[in-house]
Amino acid sequence: MVHFVFADRQRVRLKACVGFFVVMCSGVSLSAAPPTMTLRQAVPLETQLRQADPLYLAEQSRLRGDARRGALVFYKSAANCVSCHGSDSDASPLGPPIAQLGNELTDEYLVDALLRPSKHIREGYETYSVLTVDGEVFKGMLVKQDDAEITMRLGQSPEKDFTLSHDSIEVMKEDEQSMMPAGLMKSIKSQREFLDLLRYVTSVARGGRKAEEALRPSPEQLLVKDDSVNLDHAGIIRSLRSRDIVEGESLFRGDCANCHGTDGVQPALPTARAFSSQELKFGADPYKMFMTLTKGNGLMGPMTYLTPHQRYQVVHYIREMLMKDQNPGYEPLSDDYLNSLPTGTEDGKRFEIQQRDFGLALGSQLRRDFPSVLTLPLGDLTVSYNLHAMDLADVWTGGFLDLSETQHQRPRGEGTADPDGTSIPGLASWQWGHDGELDYSREGCLPRGPLPKKWMDYRGYFLRGNNVILSYQIDGRDLFERAEAIDDRTLARDLWIGPGETLVLSVGNGPVGATKLEFDESNDTVVLKSSDQSNQAFTAASVSGDRRGLRWDLASGQRIKLTIPGDEVARKVRITVGVGNSTDELKTFESLASIGLQKPVADLATRVQASATEPQQLRWGGEITTVGVLGLEQEGYALDTLTRPEATPWNTWFRTTSLDFFDDGRMAIATHGGDIWIVAGIDETLTELRWKRYAAGLYEPFGVKVVDGDVFVTCKDRLVRLHDRDGNGEADFYESFNADSDVSTNFHAFNFDLQTDVEGNFYYAKSGHGADFALPGAVWRISKDGKEREVVCTGFRTPNGLGTLPGGRITVSDNQGQWTPASKVSIAKPGSFHGWVPTYSIPNMWEPDGGKIDIKTVVAPDTFEQPLVWMPQAFDNSSGGQIWVDDDRFGPLSKHLLHTSFGKGWMSMMMIQEVGETAQAAIVKLPFDFSTGIMRGRVNPHDGQVYATGLQGWNGGGRFGLDDGGVQRLRYTGTPPKMITDARVVKRGLELDLNFAIDPESVLDENAVSIVQWDYLWSKAYGSDQYIPGTAESDRPQVGTETLKPESVEVDAVPNDPSSSRLRLLLPTLAPVDQLQLQLKIRGQDGDSFEEEVYWTIHVVPSSDS
Repeated sequence: MVHFVFADRQRVRLKACVGFFVVMCSGVSLSAAPPTMTLRQAVPLETQLRQADPLYLAEQSRLRGDARRGALVFYKSAANCVSCHGSDSDASPLGPPIAQLGNELTDEYLVDALLRPSKHIREGYETYSVLTVDGEVFKGMLVKQDDAEITMRLGQSPEKDFTLSHDSIEVMKEDEQSMMPAGLMKSIKSQREFLDLLRYVTSVARGGRKAEEALRPSPEQLLVKDDSVNLDHAGIIRSLRSRDIVEGESLFRGDCANCHGTDGVQPALPTARAFSSQELKFGADPYKMFMTLTKGNGLMGPMTYLTPHQRYQVVHYIREMLMKDQNPGYEPLSDDYLNSLPTGTEDGKRFEIQQRDFGLALGSQLRRDFPSVLTLPLGDLTVSYNLHAMDLADVWTGGFLDLSETQHQRPRGEGTADPDGTSIPGLASWQWGHDGELDYSREGCLPRGPLPKKWMDYRGYFLRGNNVILSYQIDGRDLFERAEAIDDRTLARDLWIGPGETLVLSVGNGPVGATKLEFDESNDTVVLKSSDQSNQAFTAASVSGDRRGLRWDLASGQRIKLTIPGDEVARKVRITVGVGNSTDELKTFESLASIGLQKPVADLATRVQASATEPQQLRWGGEITTVGVLGLEQEGYALDTLTRPEATPWNTWFRTTSLDFFDDGRMAIATHGGDIWIVAGIDETLTELRWKRYAAGLYEPFGVKVVDGDVFVTCKDRLVRLHDRDGNGEADFYESFNADSDVSTNFHAFNFDLQTDVEGNFYYAKSGHGADFALPGAVWRISKDGKEREVVCTGFRTPNGLGTLPGGRITVSDNQGQWTPASKVSIAKPGSFHGWVPTYSIPNMWEPDGGKIDIKTVVAPDTFEQPLVWMPQAFDNSSGGQIWVDDDRFGPLSKHLLHTSFGKGWMSMMMIQEVGETAQAAIVKLPFDFSTGIMRGRVNPHDGQVYATGLQGWNGGGRFGLDDGGVQRLRYTGTPPKMITDARVVKRGLELDLNFAIDPESVLDENAVSIVQWDYLWSKAYGSDQYIPGTAESDRPQVGTETLKPESVEVDAVPNDPSSSRLRLLLPTLAPVDQLQLQLKIRGQDGDSFEEEVYWTIHVVPSSDS
């Protein structure tokens, strides 16, 4: 082995060799905070497009692009192509109309026109720069010239020609750059948008005006809605703070910088204004700038895809960061100015309410009164069942549910589902008694969970035609129930009641002052009303079917009590309850009761049995076909996109949450709104993805697992098992597989993910933060048969994701916040506590154990279970779940645990090291920007590749521009990328394995290896600063980081793999530390550079290399 010795970082001897050893200046020094962004970034889409073969892009456009969608990109995107290249009279004369380009243009030419606009500048559209004798510079197109003067069309004022005499010109030259900036395609948000745009441009260029007219979007599609009306402009402007500058900068960089540049000094588009110096043509005060963004002007299109509040954030950023103290047009705001603005009441954050179809029933909370209900729209009435007791939570007339403040309408959706109508108390007091008593003692019952199974056991519900048939037990007796609205004041129930002991039931309660209970044997009707003859309000009930031994009584609380005697055989009854305020209404009810006696009662048990053998008509007929997009990466891994349906007959909001696969490669995927869809046609090409709605109305499904062909779903209130009993491709039995024992009404009280172990047990995680949960967050284990549940471990803030390691160990993530100094991934050891302590709350929204825990007296434990790895905010601000990959078809990432980031939309590779009984890990980010905040991933058994999904909604501080949902595939191309394959802590240092041969000289560079480390402070504060290792919990904590310098670097081949490299860093002072950041900047022997960043958590430094 040859040694390289450094003196003051200067090389004194060097030999090429297979293995080598470098001695460096070693030591430890203090340094500034770690970087705020990761070292390795995804290749931007525009760069990928420019690197791709133009002919391949053209081919993909024909295969996957859609000209009509492309027309919307052409007319309405931030690129605003139509302003320069449209054929209408109001189009700018700065670019050639697409319809006049001519059909002889090649595919390559048209691709270049979008990606390399200066490569082929069309005659008549050349750009010239003119320097006048006075020192002024003008840039624009030459319209005409003669012996006396030239006429130019300036980018800043294309609607008005500009004339200069030859005598005033010092220099005039033709530019090599076109008026269209090379980076304009950066405003295109996805590869699919680009392919659509290219398909449109190609179609119109070759089809001329006829094709242009045929593809022109409709007036409704082009309509710019004026949402500036009724805005409280002054209030919005006054409310803007530094956080809005940060948000505004993100929006600006995503939508504005492509034309205006990033620094306010040098616009990328000649026609765009330089905010730091140039006069703003349409006004520089906040309101006028806002209206320019709202309605568009000149060459800029309207930006109404941003909310009014977001547009004001953009304006705020431009004014405060790019104009203030630089642009003469900037003027500070005054009260007189703000008082002069149009007045209104809205804050600019409002979302348009969407009408959606949720199927025949929707699971949710109801107000903040009931954490688990199933609500059924029955036409004239809506009924909501309390699934913790199988009583009615409420009955109302009017509409269905007001979901305007929930996840069904808003990205964050912090509100509750509320009745959208007028409650009818007389009908809403349907309540089962237990042990013969309506007023049974609830002592010892779960405060936010179901009643004991000896009293009530909810089994789920069947769908039969347009009917929902509920299945449950009361006091050990099996029941099926179906509700029917007769009119807006009368509600009927068909009941099939199995054999068993006596049951008692409150069917309704009387109006105020009702004390008189009358019974009519002729139609078996009972009426509860006031003894005051002037008060005609009533509640009436009747029963038909098997009436043997039934008895009516008046119970306390003005309730109508029905006693159902014990039976040795099943009975069928129909109970009808009505309310009214007049004698005529009572007669109408009695007439209904008489007619009901003549009709047979539905046999619900027979109907349920028949639904398993008789295929039903499809509720959501047909499939929706989409075309996916293959990633442009040709080596290593490619990121493909499974395109979601743009629209469905049910107005589905495809905010995807979780997925899994059937053995044949079909995918089951959940939406935040409660749907499960089955996706077929997932092959190598993704050209025919077939989406079929399978289930609807589930309560916030955040986990999916396919077991033996059945789809299991983690909902907020239970695990649901979906059955397709008749085999028609739609779920018809929503089985309550295991009910959660502590359900909160608050929006943030999520249940996360669904994993299984080698024994078939199920696992999901439950929030502590934001929940009324009696425990401080937990991982639950559910037995394979669903009959038993137990807590595995506790102490989690927002554990948005699990994973399963070989052998069945469960991993769990958590997110930075109170008592969680940084995001992390841990092993869910039985009985362990992971750090989150319930010492805070938001009264009237959530309180630990519903307020029973005195948060002022809670004492945190002395310690907590340390994670596999911590991750700083720049790496992962909000964690998702993990995926263990054990399929060689996935290439070198196989046999690794992958981690997803909901906040960043990134995926990372973990390298776990076991040192005795202690596990620790290093983590490396993969260089891909997923389209959304991914939080669930699975390996498709059909192709061995990794598929990930997630959404965007409550991700403050995450990566900007994430879509509201999405499904993508990380696909191995067959050519391995240069990568770190393993990382571990060794005696007195660190060791890295790489799958390529390192250039020996590259490690000599001063920046080849850099190491920074720090500790976190576990406390009730939100997150943590970075602390000098060993000081965080001392009497004198020191904020900052520490730099480690390797004493030597040893490089050799990995044993039995001469094409690889093993890099060993000697760090004699290496000790346990919360976070170590290693950056590697080297070269391979092929001369290609390699940069990588590893984050480590070190609990143990081995005492020997073994």
